[in-house]
Amino acid sequence: RVSREMVTPFNRKIYQTLIERQKEGKDIELSAQTIQKGDLVLMCHIPSLGPLLHEQCVESYKNAYNYFKDELKDGTLGIRCDSWLLMPDYMELFKECSPNIYKFAKDYEIFGVDYTENFTVGWRIFNTDVNERNTENLSQVTKLQKGFVEYINKGGKFGSGKGMLFFDGENLCD
Repeated sequence: RVSREMVTPFNRKIYQTLIERQKEGKDIELSAQTIQKGDLVLMCHIPSLGPLLHEQCVESYKNAYNYFKDELKDGTLGIRCDSWLLMPDYMELFKECSPNIYKFAKDYEIFGVDYTENFTVGWRIFNTDVNERNTENLSQVTKLQKGFVEYINKGGKFGSGKGMLFFDGENLCD
């Protein structure tokens, strides 16, 4: 891992990043590339700092690419994100209620999903813990809040997605 100080040159408002070697016991097979144990992978974390603007995400990908370009396999930077923002079950909700999150999530190819019993990240949306499926006291000011209250009331599943994207220094790779 690279220390937080070393990450600073490309650490924008969008997310904090850590670099590590692929630790999964098996290769991650994706449509664009295979990530093997030991490959350099940039880990992406998205803090709650306001709008998730796609242009700023791409700028951060470029900065990260330039910082690590001498260590890259085939000149491509692999960026991994494990987040509730990548949960496939939420994509229609994001598409309708939060185009910024939807654009961000669509950059990633999902290779895994972890379902959870409770909506443990509900506090990120409602600024309070979401206990079980009780939506009675949840704020419904924003489109995203209204969308998630409806999702919860319809019995939607909770969890997070694991995704990868590949970046060539200018563009996302297919």
